[in-house]
Amino acid sequence: MKSKFKVATVEKLSEVFIHLGEASIIGGGATFFVQGLVRLGVSLIGIGGGILLVYIGLHIHNNADKYGA
Repeated sequence: MKSKFKVATVEKLSEVFIHLGEASIIGGGATFFVQGLVRLGVSLIGIGGGILLVYIGLHIHNNADKYGA
């Protein structure tokens, strides 16, 4: 028997991904203003990773009925 999470649990997981993505985007944007300490590539990786996490969170939230029981 395959166990499944409840739909509410899957929706909370998606909210966690979205909030982590938001924090990553904000942190990546903030590193643009730290000159000499952080390279531009690190900022772009943070922003890109944040966008990816938000996208994953939205995808999980839209398909919560499929993933949850």
